[in-house]
Amino acid sequence: MLSTNSSDEEILSFVEEWVADLSEEDYKSAYKRTSHDPYYEWTPELIKRVINGYGLPEPHPSGEIFKVTPIKEARGEAPRQEVDRGPYDGNRFGYIYYDLPLNGEWSDLTVSFRLEKNGENLQAVLEEIHVM
Repeated sequence: MLSTNSSDEEILSFVEEWVADLSEEDYKSAYKRTSHDPYYEWTPELIKRVINGYGLPEPHPSGEIFKVTPIKEARGEAPRQEVDRGPYDGNRFGYIYYDLPLNGEWSDLTVSFRLEKNGENLQAVLEEIHVM
């Protein structure tokens, strides 16, 4: 559980656990770790399809199927791993942007989460998985 006092490192650690679920192809567990805005219509199956299609819910034009790699196995340029704390209005606390490791390399496929305050706790709301 994240709190409004969580450090950036603790927030990124939460995302790394989410990425670990994806690397094990446990999309249901990854889905359950986050909150969901109905606008995006995320399901475990849609998360899988969007990752497999490199940001698109249909197969990638190259025919390649992309899968999340364990973080420690990823090669390449340092990924974007950012916590943006705002300031924001209302319950909005900030955003997380995290590049995903795909097929053994860091990619520019980025997941974004909205952080919302719920009392002293924070909820990570999955927003987008797309190339940034």
